[in-house]
Parts: sequence; C-alpha cells; structure tokens
Amino acid sequence: MSDCSSGAGLCGFAHIQVGTNDIDGATAFYSRLLAQLGWERANDPADAGPAGVIWVHPGQRWPQ
Repeated sequence: MSDCSSGAGLCGFAHIQVGTNDIDGATAFYSRLLAQLGWERANDPADAGPAGVIWVHPGQRWPQ
C-alpha cells in the first residue's frame, strides 16, 4: 500500500461522476480546468456513451 503523504504512488479518487444537461458546455469547462492540473481528455464527447467524457492523467493506467 502506498503512503499518500509521501507523494509516492497514486492517491485520491479513482473516478468522479458529475451530471449535466449541457455536455458540450461541461466538456469545454472541465477540459480547461483539468488541463491546468495536467489532465487530458481521453475520448470525444460525441463518442462518450453512457460513461460520459473521460479525462486521464498522462502516464497513468486507465481503465483501472
């Protein structure tokens, strides 16, 4: 088990789901926000399906 306080390993949420009635607006908002944290969009909103739009941190394994 990794120690999150040491900065070693991946610590935090595996996923977070946020509902919206405006997928295009939400995608634009979260793409700008998450890019500031180093995350990249992993799929196109038009192809998202029931899982929705997914962002990943480069170099991390997904899906878990």
